[in-house]
Amino acid sequence: MSTSASPGLLIAVIALISITAILGVVLVYMYQSYTALQTRYEALRGMYSSLQSQYGYLQSQYSNLQSQYNDLSNKYQTLQSQYATLQSQYNSLYSEYQALQSQYNALESNVGSVFASADSYYDIYNITPGSGVVYPIIVPNGYAATVDIYASSSNYLEVALFPVESFNSFMASGESLYSAISLISSSYVWLGYTISEAVALKPGHYMVVVYVPASYNYAPANVTIEITTTLTPSS
Repeated sequence: MSTSASPGLLIAVIALISITAILGVVLVYMYQSYTALQTRYEALRGMYSSLQSQYGYLQSQYSNLQSQYNDLSNKYQTLQSQYATLQSQYNSLYSEYQALQSQYNALESNVGSVFASADSYYDIYNITPGSGVVYPIIVPNGYAATVDIYASSSNYLEVALFPVESFNSFMASGESLYSAISLISSSYVWLGYTISEAVALKPGHYMVVVYVPASYNYAPANVTIEITTTLTPSS
């Protein structure tokens, strides 16, 4: 009876060994797969940490840029408001300028008839050395002028004719009349006891100065002055 059971036992042992071998192979395969997955997991985990760090950095940069953008946007709004205010003020001033320019043009176009006789003078002054008198001459646009200047005295005289801009420069310089006249263009000067000159002038504003220099004279004396302006319409 024991002899007939031996082949069955042998088969069972062989089957057990086969199953054990198969299970060993399966376990080895599963272990290798687990190890590979573990390696991939660690790699992915490292990549995740790196990406998370980069994300935090980019988020910080974004926050900084957002703050800078908000600051620039606020400054832009402020500048835009200031620009609008300045533009409004400019428009207002420009409108006032145009109105004044129009008034000036109207006044200048009519000034010929107003000043044609006002620019002629006849005076006798007793002038102390170191002093003088000043006469304005206005030649309006659209006119040419001839100015006849006569001045006579027992004292030595300096007589000059300046454009008004040069006259202002002369007054600011503090120079004597004769010294300043050599530095000022478009001006005339005459020296002597009797001056009689005629000058042709273009449109503009001028000053005639009759001066008794202290360097040549020691006592006051009468000075006869006659200035006649003749306006002629320009062609």
